[in-house]
Amino acid sequence: MRVTPSRALRTLAVAAVAAAVAGGVAVAGLFGELESKTVDERFALRGTQPPPRDVVVVAIDPASFRRLKLQWPFPRALHARAIERLLAAGARTVAYDVQFSEPSASARGDRALLRAAADPRVVLGTAEARPDGEGAVLGGQPRLERSGGRLGWALFPVDSDGVMRRLQPRYDARLTQFAVLAAGGDPDAPERPIDFPGPDGTVPSISFADVVNGTFDPRRVAGRIAVVGATAPSLQDVHATAAGGLMS
Repeated sequence: MRVTPSRALRTLAVAAVAAAVAGGVAVAGLFGELESKTVDERFALRGTQPPPRDVVVVAIDPASFRRLKLQWPFPRALHARAIERLLAAGARTVAYDVQFSEPSASARGDRALLRAAADPRVVLGTAEARPDGEGAVLGGQPRLERSGGRLGWALFPVDSDGVMRRLQPRYDARLTQFAVLAAGGDPDAPERPIDFPGPDGTVPSISFADVVNGTFDPRRVAGRIAVVGATAPSLQDVHATAAGGLMS
Protein backbone atom coordinates (compact mmCIF):
# COMPACT_ATOMS: atom_id res chain seq x y z
CA MET A 1 0.00 0.00 0.00
CA ARG A 2 1.32 3.43 -0.97
CA VAL A 3 1.78 5.81 1.99
CA THR A 4 1.24 9.46 1.12
CA PRO A 5 3.49 12.12 2.70
CA SER A 6 0.60 13.47 4.77
CA ARG A 7 -0.21 10.02 6.07
CA ALA A 8 3.43 9.35 6.86
CA LEU A 9 3.65 12.60 8.78
CA ARG A 10 0.55 11.74 10.78
CA THR A 11 1.97 8.31 11.58
CA LEU A 12 5.26 9.80 12.73
CA ALA A 13 3.46 12.40 14.83
CA VAL A 14 1.33 9.75 16.56
CA ALA A 15 4.38 7.58 17.22
CA ALA A 16 6.42 10.51 18.58
CA VAL A 17 3.73 11.71 20.97
CA ALA A 18 2.90 8.16 22.01
CA ALA A 19 6.53 7.77 23.02
CA ALA A 20 6.32 11.05 24.93
CA VAL A 21 3.23 9.88 26.83
CA ALA A 22 4.84 6.52 27.56
CA GLY A 23 7.86 8.33 28.97
CA GLY A 24 5.76 10.62 31.14
CA VAL A 25 6.65 13.77 29.17
CA ALA A 26 4.16 16.63 29.55
CA VAL A 27 3.55 18.31 26.21
CA ALA A 28 2.33 21.93 26.16
CA GLY A 29 -1.30 22.05 25.14
CA LEU A 30 -1.61 18.27 25.36
CA PHE A 31 -5.22 18.40 26.39
CA GLY A 32 -6.69 20.67 23.78
CA GLU A 33 -10.00 19.42 22.45
CA LEU A 34 -8.53 17.85 19.31
CA GLU A 35 -5.42 16.58 21.08
CA SER A 36 -7.50 14.93 23.82
CA LYS A 37 -9.10 12.64 21.27
CA THR A 38 -5.72 11.44 20.02
CA VAL A 39 -4.53 10.66 23.55
CA ASP A 40 -7.08 7.82 23.69
CA GLU A 41 -5.84 6.53 20.33
CA ARG A 42 -2.26 6.49 21.59
CA PHE A 43 -3.22 4.38 24.58
CA ALA A 44 -5.01 1.95 22.27
CA LEU A 45 -1.95 1.86 20.00
CA ARG A 46 0.42 1.22 22.90
CA GLY A 47 -1.75 -1.52 24.40
CA THR A 48 -1.91 -2.81 27.97
CA GLN A 49 1.30 -2.45 29.97
CA PRO A 50 2.42 -4.36 33.08
CA PRO A 51 0.63 -2.84 36.09
CA PRO A 52 2.62 -1.18 38.87
CA ARG A 53 4.01 -3.87 41.16
CA ASP A 54 3.41 -1.90 44.35
CA VAL A 55 -0.37 -1.36 43.96
CA VAL A 56 -3.27 -3.73 44.64
CA VAL A 57 -6.98 -2.96 44.48
CA VAL A 58 -9.28 -4.14 47.28
CA ALA A 59 -12.51 -4.31 45.33
CA ILE A 60 -15.93 -3.78 46.87
CA ASP A 61 -17.27 -6.09 44.18
CA PRO A 62 -20.49 -8.05 43.59
CA ALA A 63 -18.97 -11.04 45.41
CA SER A 64 -18.56 -8.90 48.54
CA PHE A 65 -22.29 -8.24 48.67
CA ARG A 66 -23.12 -11.91 48.17
CA ARG A 67 -20.64 -13.27 50.66
CA LEU A 68 -21.12 -10.66 53.38
CA LYS A 69 -24.91 -10.70 52.92
CA LEU A 70 -25.08 -6.94 53.36
CA GLN A 71 -26.57 -3.97 51.55
CA TRP A 72 -24.81 -0.66 50.94
CA PRO A 73 -23.70 1.26 52.93
CA PHE A 74 -21.69 -1.30 54.83
CA PRO A 75 -21.34 -0.80 58.61
CA ARG A 76 -18.45 1.48 59.54
CA ALA A 77 -17.07 -1.20 61.86
CA LEU A 78 -16.60 -3.41 58.79
CA HIS A 79 -14.52 -0.74 57.08
CA ALA A 80 -12.49 -0.36 60.27
CA ARG A 81 -11.80 -4.10 60.25
CA ALA A 82 -10.66 -3.95 56.62
CA ILE A 83 -8.19 -1.15 57.41
CA GLU A 84 -6.84 -2.98 60.43
CA ARG A 85 -6.37 -6.24 58.52
CA LEU A 86 -4.62 -4.55 55.61
CA LEU A 87 -2.22 -2.76 57.97
CA ALA A 88 -1.62 -5.98 59.90
CA ALA A 89 -0.77 -7.69 56.60
CA GLY A 90 1.97 -5.11 56.03
CA ALA A 91 0.33 -2.70 53.58
CA ARG A 92 2.57 0.32 53.07
CA THR A 93 -0.47 2.55 52.59
CA VAL A 94 -4.21 1.94 52.78
CA ALA A 95 -5.93 4.36 50.39
CA TYR A 96 -9.64 4.20 51.21
CA ASP A 97 -11.83 5.62 48.46
CA VAL A 98 -15.18 5.57 50.28
CA GLN A 99 -17.03 8.71 51.37
CA PHE A 100 -17.36 9.01 55.16
CA SER A 101 -18.70 12.55 55.56
CA GLU A 102 -21.60 12.11 57.96
CA PRO A 103 -22.25 10.06 61.12
CA SER A 104 -23.87 6.67 60.59
CA ALA A 105 -26.59 4.99 62.64
CA SER A 106 -23.89 3.41 64.80
CA ALA A 107 -21.80 5.78 66.92
CA ARG A 108 -19.73 2.79 68.00
CA GLY A 109 -18.98 1.92 64.38
CA ASP A 110 -18.03 5.53 63.64
CA ARG A 111 -15.59 5.56 66.54
CA ALA A 112 -14.06 2.28 65.36
CA LEU A 113 -13.54 3.72 61.89
CA LEU A 114 -11.91 6.89 63.24
CA ARG A 115 -9.55 4.83 65.40
CA ALA A 116 -8.56 2.66 62.46
CA ALA A 117 -8.02 5.71 60.21
CA ALA A 118 -5.90 7.49 62.83
CA ASP A 119 -2.70 6.17 61.31
CA PRO A 120 -0.24 7.94 58.97
CA ARG A 121 -0.36 4.91 56.68
CA VAL A 122 -4.08 5.51 56.00
CA VAL A 123 -5.48 7.97 53.45
CA LEU A 124 -9.23 8.54 53.32
CA GLY A 125 -10.79 10.00 50.20
CA THR A 126 -13.47 12.65 49.96
CA ALA A 127 -15.45 14.11 47.09
CA GLU A 128 -16.97 16.89 49.19
CA ALA A 129 -15.44 20.15 50.41
CA ARG A 130 -16.94 22.36 53.11
CA PRO A 131 -17.33 26.14 52.65
CA ASP A 132 -14.17 26.74 54.71
CA GLY A 133 -12.13 24.61 52.28
CA GLU A 134 -11.78 21.58 54.52
CA GLY A 135 -12.63 18.18 53.15
CA ALA A 136 -15.86 16.62 54.35
CA VAL A 137 -15.06 13.66 56.56
CA LEU A 138 -16.48 12.14 59.70
CA GLY A 139 -15.24 14.07 62.73
CA GLY A 140 -13.71 16.81 60.56
CA GLN A 141 -10.42 17.04 58.68
CA PRO A 142 -8.49 18.75 61.55
CA ARG A 143 -9.47 16.04 64.01
CA LEU A 144 -8.51 13.28 61.58
CA GLU A 145 -5.13 14.88 60.89
CA ARG A 146 -4.40 15.55 64.58
CA SER A 147 -4.96 11.86 65.25
CA GLY A 148 -2.48 10.89 62.52
CA GLY A 149 -4.79 10.14 59.60
CA ARG A 150 -4.84 11.86 56.21
CA LEU A 151 -7.54 13.05 53.83
CA GLY A 152 -7.27 13.50 50.06
CA TRP A 153 -9.45 14.87 47.27
CA ALA A 154 -10.76 11.83 45.40
CA LEU A 155 -11.98 13.44 42.16
CA PHE A 156 -10.11 14.06 38.91
CA PRO A 157 -10.57 16.79 36.32
CA VAL A 158 -12.99 15.83 33.55
CA ASP A 159 -12.45 17.03 29.99
CA SER A 160 -15.24 18.57 27.91
CA ASP A 161 -16.13 15.16 26.45
CA GLY A 162 -16.63 13.65 29.94
CA VAL A 163 -13.36 11.68 29.95
CA MET A 164 -10.77 11.64 32.74
CA ARG A 165 -7.24 12.09 31.40
CA ARG A 166 -5.43 14.37 33.86
CA LEU A 167 -4.14 14.45 37.41
CA GLN A 168 -4.37 17.69 39.38
CA PRO A 169 -2.04 17.15 42.36
CA ARG A 170 -3.68 19.72 44.62
CA TYR A 171 -7.36 20.61 44.91
CA ASP A 172 -6.69 23.68 47.06
CA ALA A 173 -4.54 24.79 50.00
CA ARG A 174 -6.18 22.27 52.33
CA LEU A 175 -6.62 19.25 50.09
CA THR A 176 -4.02 17.26 48.16
CA GLN A 177 -5.24 14.80 45.55
CA PHE A 178 -5.98 11.38 47.05
CA ALA A 179 -3.71 9.48 44.64
CA VAL A 180 -0.81 11.87 45.22
CA LEU A 181 -1.06 11.39 49.00
CA ALA A 182 -1.26 7.62 48.63
CA ALA A 183 1.78 7.46 46.35
CA GLY A 184 3.86 9.97 48.31
CA GLY A 185 3.98 12.36 45.34
CA ASP A 186 4.59 16.09 45.20
CA PRO A 187 1.35 18.04 45.79
CA ASP A 188 2.89 21.14 44.22
CA ALA A 189 3.81 19.46 40.95
CA PRO A 190 2.07 20.73 37.79
CA GLU A 191 -1.00 19.10 36.36
CA ARG A 192 -0.08 16.13 34.20
CA PRO A 193 -1.60 13.38 32.04
CA ILE A 194 -2.43 10.08 33.71
CA ASP A 195 -0.32 7.23 32.32
CA PHE A 196 -2.92 4.44 32.48
CA PRO A 197 -1.28 0.99 32.21
CA GLY A 198 -4.47 -0.38 30.67
CA PRO A 199 -8.25 -0.63 30.92
CA ASP A 200 -10.37 -1.61 33.89
CA GLY A 201 -9.07 -4.79 35.53
CA THR A 202 -5.41 -4.25 34.60
CA VAL A 203 -4.34 -3.72 38.23
CA PRO A 204 -4.63 -6.93 40.30
CA SER A 205 -7.39 -7.02 42.89
CA ILE A 206 -8.56 -8.77 46.03
CA SER A 207 -12.22 -9.00 47.00
CA PHE A 208 -13.18 -6.78 49.93
CA ALA A 209 -14.97 -9.80 51.44
CA ASP A 210 -11.68 -11.73 51.58
CA VAL A 211 -10.02 -8.87 53.46
CA VAL A 212 -12.88 -8.53 55.95
CA ASN A 213 -13.03 -12.29 56.50
CA GLY A 214 -9.24 -12.64 56.74
CA THR A 215 -9.10 -15.17 53.89
CA PHE A 216 -6.60 -13.33 51.65
CA ASP A 217 -2.90 -13.98 51.24
CA PRO A 218 -1.02 -11.25 53.19
CA ARG A 219 1.84 -11.47 50.67
CA ARG A 220 -0.42 -9.84 48.08
CA VAL A 221 -0.61 -6.75 50.30
CA ALA A 222 2.72 -6.55 52.13
CA GLY A 223 4.73 -3.49 51.13
CA ARG A 224 2.09 -2.31 48.67
CA ILE A 225 -0.43 0.50 48.37
CA ALA A 226 -3.84 -1.12 48.92
CA VAL A 227 -6.53 0.97 47.22
CA VAL A 228 -9.99 0.16 48.61
CA GLY A 229 -12.93 1.20 46.47
CA ALA A 230 -16.13 0.27 44.69
CA THR A 231 -16.08 -1.90 41.58
CA ALA A 232 -19.62 -3.31 41.85
CA PRO A 233 -21.76 -1.85 39.04
CA SER A 234 -24.59 -1.20 41.50
CA LEU A 235 -22.45 1.44 43.27
CA GLN A 236 -22.06 3.39 40.00
CA ASP A 237 -18.51 4.56 40.70
CA VAL A 238 -17.29 4.18 37.12
CA HIS A 239 -15.86 6.81 34.81
CA ALA A 240 -14.77 7.18 31.20
CA THR A 241 -10.97 7.32 30.88
CA ALA A 242 -8.37 7.62 28.16
CA ALA A 243 -7.63 3.90 28.56
CA GLY A 244 -10.92 2.97 26.88
CA GLY A 245 -14.31 2.08 28.28
CA LEU A 246 -15.49 2.70 31.81
CA MET A 247 -13.15 2.25 34.75
CA SER A 248 -13.86 1.81 38.45
